[in-house]
Amino acid sequence: MSSATRAASSYGTLPAEAGALLAGRIPVTQPVSAPEFVDRVARGLAPLTVPEARWATGTVLTVLADVAGEDLTGRVLAGLPRGYALLFGRAELAPAA
Repeated sequence: MSSATRAASSYGTLPAEAGALLAGRIPVTQPVSAPEFVDRVARGLAPLTVPEARWATGTVLTVLADVAGEDLTGRVLAGLPRGYALLFGRAELAPAA
């Protein structure tokens, strides 16, 4: 069993193909800003434009956040660089001054 297949099993109820796709892209070795993430999605799903990729990414991540719940979504966002909250359909709150 490949490491990608083993890692895919940790994605729970995702179809095996989706889990393998996600696991095959792990790890990202450098933090990626939200705009760069959207740009990468657009390039990966060409001929999608950046605005279309932003809409599609936001749609998928918002549904994912709704299914995952506030606690898990908050933990995921805490591990991502600033700027991702809007893609997950959440407000990007600035720290108090």
